[in-house]
Amino acid sequence: ILTGVFASKTVNPAGADGLIHGNPGLLKAQILSSLGVIALSLIGTYVITKIVEIFTPVQITANEEHIGLDTLEHEEVIQGSHSILQELWVKEQCKVMTSSELNQ
Repeated sequence: ILTGVFASKTVNPAGADGLIHGNPGLLKAQILSSLGVIALSLIGTYVITKIVEIFTPVQITANEEHIGLDTLEHEEVIQGSHSILQELWVKEQCKVMTSSELNQ
């Protein structure tokens, strides 16, 4: 956008003067172009996300968020911060049995 402010034909005779050289039209063109790029990026990202959602979930569930992605993805538990749900999930996934469960 600042190209539309500081551009000068002195530096680039094939270009145009910017706002401080008396041409507000170049600044307007730069702002409109930037807004167009933002709009295209937002729309493109939305469309791509919707296409990906057809094949795989993009957002995790509330239960997965509560358990934690470290536990779900890598079976890692941060020391001192694990919950009962995390322990149950890890036991279920790893089929780990405690000594009391083995004695039953």
